[in-house]
Amino acid sequence: MIVGNAQIRGSSLPDRFAAWLFRVTGQYADLPPGWSEPFQRVGFQMARENVALPRSDVIRIIASKP
Repeated sequence: MIVGNAQIRGSSLPDRFAAWLFRVTGQYADLPPGWSEPFQRVGFQMARENVALPRSDVIRIIASKP
């Protein structure tokens, strides 16, 4: 399992600072088109899940081999 992206949603000062820092550094970008192709080429089945947590939203990527 890979956490492909996280977006901080909390309202505390540390959360707001971290969210600002993520925006400044470009870490809020979504996964690029074709992100799963390298995994699929070597036989993995891919699943992407958007998970809402109390203070953040994350993209969870699960790779499995049949």
